[in-house]
Amino acid sequence: MYTIGLIDEEEDQLRKIRKTIKSNLQHLPSLNEQKIDFKSYDLNDDGNLIVHQAIGEVINDVKENLIHGLIIDYKLIAKSGSAKGTDIYDGLKTIISEFPTVILTEIIEDCLKVDFVDPDKVYRKIDFFNANSEYSVEKTANIFRNMERYVNQRESLESNLEHIKEIMASDNSQEIVDELIKVETSLDNFVPLHQSHIDKAVDSGKLKEILELIHEINKSLE
Repeated sequence: MYTIGLIDEEEDQLRKIRKTIKSNLQHLPSLNEQKIDFKSYDLNDDGNLIVHQAIGEVINDVKENLIHGLIIDYKLIAKSGSAKGTDIYDGLKTIISEFPTVILTEIIEDCLKVDFVDPDKVYRKIDFFNANSEYSVEKTANIFRNMERYVNQRESLESNLEHIKEIMASDNSQEIVDELIKVETSLDNFVPLHQSHIDKAVDSGKLKEILELIHEINKSLE
């Protein structure tokens, strides 16, 4: 089952998103039996806090594997201000660049004023909400294809990482250390591993020296 996160403060818009996707699935034979759930995020009344709040909650859910894709409304209005969905999009892509995220907007050109937004990830609301139309069905299919790709690649990387850790229990050769760094760096684009930039930049040879030192210390304590 896939769960799609929704960021939009208007309940009417949230209902339209859910209804559109469920309706479009009927036209996608390969996905027709796919179970789908949604999680909407409650937004803070302070427009200045919406972005940080949303990013934090989404990141936590991604780490717990509770959502597999995200749909963001471009224009988020709060009682004391406003925020743009592109700000949330940018914040998430900076941390988890491979997480499937799309933006819904009335005017696509507004989203494309910033160069960090992928044009393919911006959907026009009026066309997307026209359920069962070619455009709407195609965009829904894209959402599911990207979620499937994300889930499969994340699971593969996580499995590979665990395998490497098992090997390192008895083999901390340079080759294994390099492979560990490679896999962790790739996985960090799918789910935060709490690596700082310093951690990512650490020389693999230095890491190997540290591991060997730890190994020697452990042997001396036996």
